[in-house]
Amino acid sequence: MKGLLLKDWYQVRTSMKAMCLTVAFVLVIWVFSTSNAYVFPVSYAAVFLGILPINLLAYDHASGWTEYSFALPLSKELQVAEKYLVGLLCTAVSAALNGFSAASCSGWETASCDADR
Repeated sequence: MKGLLLKDWYQVRTSMKAMCLTVAFVLVIWVFSTSNAYVFPVSYAAVFLGILPINLLAYDHASGWTEYSFALPLSKELQVAEKYLVGLLCTAVSAALNGFSAASCSGWETASCDADR
């Protein structure tokens, strides 16, 4: 399981530059927009993290990993469990970001935070 998680981490790390540029671009647009809705970055992070496991599955399929994995001593159940674990980790990170955003927004006494509640 650790090896499969490392494989997926290496795949994410190789595409991290493009992901960071995309996030930075969207955040710049959000900063310069007229809306003060603080829900947008959290929602964007949730969607972005939700797409990540699907991208990993697509990359595995495109690179031929599914065929190669049959030659390794890995059960199909273990491979599927690892993908579910990646999805749960992304969900946990998204929930933590959402909680942090809600906690920081509730501490501020601004009209924009009050409008989002």
